Amino acid sequence: PRKEARDGNERLALLVCHMLCLGPVVRQVQIIWCGRQEQQHTAKHGHEHAAGPYCVNTNQKSSGKYLELYMTRKYYERDSAYLALIDSFIQDAPQLILQLYILLSRHPDDLVNVETALAQLGSVLLSLLSLSLSLVSYAQASRWADPNVPQLTPLAVLVQWLWRLFMLSGRMFVFCMFLTVCLNEFFVFLGFHYLLMLLWILFMRSNFCGSIDGVRRPVSELVY
Repeated sequence: PRKEARDGNERLALLVCHMLCLGPVVRQVQIIWCGRQEQQHTAKHGHEHAAGPYCVNTNQKSSGKYLELYMTRKYYERDSAYLALIDSFIQDAPQLILQLYILLSRHPDDLVNVETALAQLGSVLLSLLSLSLSLVSYAQASRWADPNVPQLTPLAVLVQWLWRLFMLSGRMFVFCMFLTVCLNEFFVFLGFHYLLMLLWILFMRSNFCGSIDGVRRPVSELVY
């Protein structure tokens, strides 16, 4: 979509909202606003579809205004799913590893408080559910944002969710079992893995922090 022009007051409001951790709320409001604009445009000019081989009606061409509104909304939806993915991995993943480590490192005789053990088990399951759903939601939003690729059917979403759930479960359990035996070596492994992934991303010359019109932001990219 086209880059949006924002005045100083709007930039300040967005900055304050992000400092107050209201960024996801702002993004959802923008999605709703774009959807409302689409509805108004459709009511005035008739029903339209974005052009693409996997859209509902491939024979009907969409106007420039409708396509711009559609792509802006999909851009925000994909960005919102990406933010939810980051939030899940920096919040649910550490919580999952912590609870699993506590459960695996304690002797079975110490788990006399059934309510506490069930609460920890529930936390593990909810964290796994959140992590797997965030991965599937981002994959689905990425496909929605591109009308040239096939969309995920409900069965495909279910299969991908199960795949992500079991994959994450296996990896997390292996990490925590290794952590209970080799505590210091585990953090050495994490540091090495972080360095390796950082170098890989730099060599890939990714553009995660680029502007909406594709302008690179190397400083923001390095901090990210």
